[in-house]
Amino acid sequence: MIEIKQVEKTYYTGKHSTKAVGPVDMSIKRGEILGLVGESGSGKSTLGKMLIGLEAPTSGIITYEGKSLWKKKQYQRIRPGEIQTVFQDPHSSLDPRMRIKDIILEPLLALPRTERKEKSQKLKQLIQRVGLQEEHLGRFPHEFSGGQRQRIAIARALITEPTFIILDEPTSALDVSIQAQILNLLKELQREQQLTYLFISHNMSVIRYMCERVAVMYKGIIVEIGDTKDVFETPQHSYSQKLLSSVL
Repeated sequence: MIEIKQVEKTYYTGKHSTKAVGPVDMSIKRGEILGLVGESGSGKSTLGKMLIGLEAPTSGIITYEGKSLWKKKQYQRIRPGEIQTVFQDPHSSLDPRMRIKDIILEPLLALPRTERKEKSQKLKQLIQRVGLQEEHLGRFPHEFSGGQRQRIAIARALITEPTFIILDEPTSALDVSIQAQILNLLKELQREQQLTYLFISHNMSVIRYMCERVAVMYKGIIVEIGDTKDVFETPQHSYSQKLLSSVL
């Protein structure tokens, strides 16, 4: 589904430059959950932002089902809502001035009017599927717990019926007991809707539970990628070994 070829991201400040990512070569298969792990500052979130269109790659090629996502630093729109994201902090990612119904439906504004109407009719069914009630739709984000807010963020990502979702540390801001509930929900949704996930995290236990394959990122590059079981049991790169020894 996703092909990343020789992608780099460099930030320039005056005469100085900082390479945040690259070069990176990686593919994401349709229907899989690929974990992307590494310490803070390793470039994980920056790579995710390039996939969703929030950051332009300095060089390299990113394709989605064979179509280039970036041309001349401009994000090439595929079907609106085809790629979605769930951010790390469910508090800051929801507009505190909007009611929950409006937050979830907002991504539909990018769709044609007929498709927008069709999907908005599924709102009540969707809100219940993520574990909330219809009565919640008229409330504001501050009236909910962290776990509930993340359920709202998941519903917002699902409303456009995407095929690929980037999950950027989606449970790191939650209590451990709530983390398990959200992870189980994400797994169930992935199976039911045949979704593809890029699951970004520094929590190796979560990656082991969620992901079929895992890519290890260090100083902006992928130093190891493979089946989760193989990487966890016989890590090949010294950084992978160090990362795993700290949690196992």
